[in-house]
This record gives sequence, C-alpha cells and structure tokens, in this order.
Amino acid sequence: MLLSNEPFGIYAGRTSSLADLPDGAIVAVPNNVTNEARALLLLAQEGIITLKADAGITATVEDITSNPKNIQLKELAPEQLVAETYGNIIATTPEKANDEALLALVEVLQSEEISKFINDTYDGAVVPLK
Repeated sequence: MLLSNEPFGIYAGRTSSLADLPDGAIVAVPNNVTNEARALLLLAQEGIITLKADAGITATVEDITSNPKNIQLKELAPEQLVAETYGNIIATTPEKANDEALLALVEVLQSEEISKFINDTYDGAVVPLK
C-alpha cells in the first residue's frame, strides 16, 4: 500500500526543456532496478521513449521499443544523480495483513490530518498518496 511519494523528476541539465532535448542527448538514469524503471516510465510518459506495453515497474533499457531522439541512457549509481526519490509503503507478511495495529497505522498515515501535515511541512518535496 503506497502512502506517500517523494516526486521523481527530470532535471534539464544544459537543456531548458524536454522539447529542446537534442538528438543523441545523454540522459542519466539510476542503475538500480526500481528507480531505473521509474525513470524510464517517466521518460516514456514525456514522449522521449516508448516502452513495451507490459514493461511496468520492472522496466529496463531492454524494454525500450522506440527512441526517436536517439538518446543515450547512462546508467549511474543513484548517489551520483542529482536527486532520488522514494515511495513509502507499509508491508507485512500475509499472516499479519489484518493486524489491528498495522491497520490503525495505515489509517492514521492515510488520514486528511497527515495529508495536510505533509503538504504544509514539505511544500511539494513529499506528496501524500492514497
């Protein structure tokens, strides 16, 4: 269950907008599975690349089906990139899926009060999700 998301962004570097991304541009993406997939999905969302229809959250560079601007993806360790973001989840074993304490925690974390706190405190750097 996803509770909040620290937004994942595209940083322009030497380019003022994605529309100005030159043919053959080098684009850095995280080299870890989860965040590389998020970066590729974001590039696909913005029309920079096209991914296989079933790529989803496990997308890799092997799932790219179209790259009209011939961008070169440079896979880097996350700590070498400008910023990295994460979604926060509550996970448990199947046996504890209905544990009262965990359900209460999820309810509190998804409350309007916590949503307001996140919005007021982090000014868009953290985004509450439901």
